[in-house]
Amino acid sequence: MAAELREKIWRAILSLSPNCSVEEARVELDPLLQLAAPLHEVEFEIGITPLIVACDVGNSSCLEYLWEKTSSNETLMKFIGSPMDVSDDNKNSAMHHAAMAGCNSAIQILRNFGESVFSLASVRNSHFDTPFMLAAVNGRFEFVRTLHRLLVEEEGVESAQNVLRMKNNSHDSCLSLACSHGQLPITQLFLQWVPAEIDELQICRPRFELMRSMVRKKPEMFSSARLDTVRQCIDALEASLAHQAEENARKLLAEEVSPTNDNSIAKRNRKKKKKKNHLKNEVNMQEKEDTDVTRPVDDGHETEKVNLTRLADGTPAVVVTGEELGKPQLRLPASLIAEDRSIEDMFRMRLEGGSREGGSAEVEATMDALCLDASMLLYTPHGMALNLSPSQLDVVENVLQKQLVAVREARGIKSRMHCGNRS
Repeated sequence: MAAELREKIWRAILSLSPNCSVEEARVELDPLLQLAAPLHEVEFEIGITPLIVACDVGNSSCLEYLWEKTSSNETLMKFIGSPMDVSDDNKNSAMHHAAMAGCNSAIQILRNFGESVFSLASVRNSHFDTPFMLAAVNGRFEFVRTLHRLLVEEEGVESAQNVLRMKNNSHDSCLSLACSHGQLPITQLFLQWVPAEIDELQICRPRFELMRSMVRKKPEMFSSARLDTVRQCIDALEASLAHQAEENARKLLAEEVSPTNDNSIAKRNRKKKKKKNHLKNEVNMQEKEDTDVTRPVDDGHETEKVNLTRLADGTPAVVVTGEELGKPQLRLPASLIAEDRSIEDMFRMRLEGGSREGGSAEVEATMDALCLDASMLLYTPHGMALNLSPSQLDVVENVLQKQLVAVREARGIKSRMHCGNRS
């Protein structure tokens, strides 16, 4: 009896004029819904609900009436149906039917039933079609625009783009479906909201060629006007992809020609450090070159004096005392004890090929011209792709290869040191 009554209700909805008033819907449906009140606990099989039928015919007044009855009597919800209930044929929800009918008011009314705009916009049928897809195929421009506006207001632009990028079982998106069906205004809307993808064009082109070949054989299958609108949609899609490619090329070219902010800062820092080191060297040269300098070294137990001097060629060295005066004394460059080299100095040495003499002017010119910086060695792959030019990548690769050779040499030295300790 419950199923039969439910069928009577949705047939009554079909008998109403799509432009009827809420009062007319109330007069027609009230007697039937009064009979349905005692049947709210009956378990219904999946199938057509009064709510689905009202959305399918796009009867806004009937939808408002059903919402009024449900809001004042929640026990009727199961009988009338919920927005997420699906039909038994292709699993279309009430929102799918509203999208096909282009019933804009249904979006807000179904939202009043307790569903979010995101769930209404992203619900899928058996073919994984969303309401956006069915509205696009059927040319429901205002429905698409209204649903998108409400979705952006509720969830934001990124979530709206994710819904528009959804694919059905045929790998179609909203854009490819609108384009393939010649819905030019909707295609242009989607191109404004979400970037086009190349696979969407690869789907639409073969379909257009198939349509054109079918028209040659059977001109009555497709009108020339529809074929022309499909071609215009594909042209719009191609133009959007071409614009994206030009923008990407322009950005890459700008990064290639102009140094990045980070490289400019690094260049200025190198110049400041170079000037500072030059001034420091001038001060050191004014000190007595032949006098010894003592520096205390704290080994944790007692304080010792390290005697520093300069060799004949001006190289700083440590004076090491020993009992056997006949043997040459081991001289350790003072730079190894006094202070460590900076990252920039070690980077510069690697560019010079590991030598501490010669090539400094050329290396400085290269570093300034290419805006080289030691931090480039630590960039991620994406960071190098976005921030480094091909010439900069070549330098980074050269330095890292030298470091790999140095690592292998260090392992060999370590091995010989361990062998010497064992003996």
